[in-house]
Amino acid sequence: MKTTKHFALMVMAVALVLGTAAPATAGGTHFKLDLYPPADSPLPNASGSVALTLYYEADYRLDSVSVSRLAPNTSYYMPLTVYDFDSGQWIATSLQFQTNQRGNWLGSLEWHLAVYWTWGGGPFLPPFDVYDSSTHTLVLTN
Repeated sequence: MKTTKHFALMVMAVALVLGTAAPATAGGTHFKLDLYPPADSPLPNASGSVALTLYYEADYRLDSVSVSRLAPNTSYYMPLTVYDFDSGQWIATSLQFQTNQRGNWLGSLEWHLAVYWTWGGGPFLPPFDVYDSSTHTLVLTN
């Protein structure tokens, strides 16, 4: 009897926790995409990640981009499609950044990205490709 009562209380506690909506400040569902060098990348040891938050099941906010082991003090860019809230339109742009003396960079951003929906109902995200600005060589991709 005592075990049954404890089990029932535990089930109710789990149901309450799972049924409670996340606070508004938490904002959306979070994803992290890892970036890897393609087979022919000039920087085979490079790595990176993109942090995303899904809002309203319709668009993604790009929270941050982190790269490491790229060429030091070098300019890179990542083509992006972002949502401009002022005009209400999707705009093709790019994120420009320069690595530090160790070949690292971390940026925090507030951009909304286009989402392409598959027939299965899940999101298909555009590639987050990182290019060398001077040679336009692809060095990282998801």
